Amino acid sequence: MRVVLDDSDSVQRALLALQRKGIRLGLERVRKALTVLGNPHLRRSWVVVAGTNGKGSTSAFLASITQTAGYRTGLYTSPHLFTPRERIRVDGTAISATDFARLGQKVLAVIQDGIVELTFFEALTCIAFCYFAEEEVDLGVLEVGMGGRLDAVNVIHPTVTVLTSLGLDHAAHLGADPASIAREKMGICRPRVPLALAVDGESYHEVIGPRCLNDRIPVIKVGRDAIYEWRAGLLCYRGPRFRLSDVRLGLEGQFQAVNAALAVSATEHLTGRGFHVTADHVRQGLVKTEWRGRFELLAEAPPKVADVAHNPGGVEALVAALRERFGDEVRFQVFLAVHRDKDLGGILRALEPIAAGVVLAADDAQGMHTGDELAPADISRVPSFARVARLREAVDRADEAHRRGEAVLMTGSHAFVAEALLGWSPSGKPRVPAN
Repeated sequence: MRVVLDDSDSVQRALLALQRKGIRLGLERVRKALTVLGNPHLRRSWVVVAGTNGKGSTSAFLASITQTAGYRTGLYTSPHLFTPRERIRVDGTAISATDFARLGQKVLAVIQDGIVELTFFEALTCIAFCYFAEEEVDLGVLEVGMGGRLDAVNVIHPTVTVLTSLGLDHAAHLGADPASIAREKMGICRPRVPLALAVDGESYHEVIGPRCLNDRIPVIKVGRDAIYEWRAGLLCYRGPRFRLSDVRLGLEGQFQAVNAALAVSATEHLTGRGFHVTADHVRQGLVKTEWRGRFELLAEAPPKVADVAHNPGGVEALVAALRERFGDEVRFQVFLAVHRDKDLGGILRALEPIAAGVVLAADDAQGMHTGDELAPADISRVPSFARVARLREAVDRADEAHRRGEAVLMTGSHAFVAEALLGWSPSGKPRVPAN
């Protein structure tokens, strides 16, 4: 039976309740729902971004570039920090509470009428497509939620595809070996549709390269066809169409260099598909990019940093950026919370070069890793290891450590970083995010 929800908070609660359905990969449910909703995903230009790490930042860079070039740009990302509405943006502005409630009601009606059952991510994907159609975006940038081949965003026909990186994450859904993960993420690609990627090694030579050759996929491979350098905090880029020098990115951290280079490479592909973007548009777009929770510096001396790195590869990149920014001698009190399915031992190994100690927020009620199965060898990699029971308690401990003059890193899940960022704007001034 259909239930009419009369306010945005009720719609948001009803959508969030769908999280109980968990993760169910597949395209048929979304296709069926979109058919009922009038196929809003058709007849538009899309860039789909897949990969283990860097998807959100790469998507943000690309959206900023095309928006700077004058194209009305939709951006769909996941997960969110503060509110589900921030996942769906047009020209940098999140969907309003009114529009989110109105379109959410339409999607919930599809479920309530018994037409199809949707997960939370599938429902939000449908809302995003409906909103982008209403807003008549010129281009939509879609970040894959998980994998690629069976991810809900993969119902569209892309104009360009992007593959950021490959790592062992979500093994239960994507496979436990690099070749299986590469095949799943390459599922976003289509014959003759251009691809920008930053993947090398065995996965490229055994899976990605042969697939591109067989399907005649035009490729810009960062590190081969497009060269970038990171010099004293500035990006230099040389690709088939664009030459850029000494660009100070809007996002901090040396790991953002490859994400920015990928976004520029994807833009190069777009220029071959009818989009008019100049090198000046690219430069301005990179400089103006904003994306919270990525190497977010809350204090300088001593440093206090928040970042959503939540797997070994992401933490390794974060550690390298911290050492570049603050020097090899600085040791951080690390406050960490990651979901149960993450490789906590691998994360601790990645933190070893910079950790003065680690406090794990073992918030079981929030689905966080408790560390109960950690090997003693992994725990011994850091000078001290402690647990607290709640995310908020870890944030309070981090604040206390910083007041004592210690360098602090808060990292892990989006839920934990959101807790750490509550009340802070990118400028460091207090701000409470909108619900």
